[in-house]
Amino acid sequence: MDKLKFSPLITTRMACPGYDESTLLKALEQVNNWSIINNQLLLSNGRTLVAKLQGVPVTIPK
Repeated sequence: MDKLKFSPLITTRMACPGYDESTLLKALEQVNNWSIINNQLLLSNGRTLVAKLQGVPVTIPK
């Protein structure tokens, strides 16, 4: 795993309806390690998984 730290976090507070921005920000503040396994970005705090983000294919227009 590689080291990572999010701090301080600043946002516009213009999130989509049903989106809990404060929960995401609190989770990101706990992150200190990351890894990529099976096209997933895993964010953790030591041994505890904080977030798992799935990669998606992107088509870049020519």
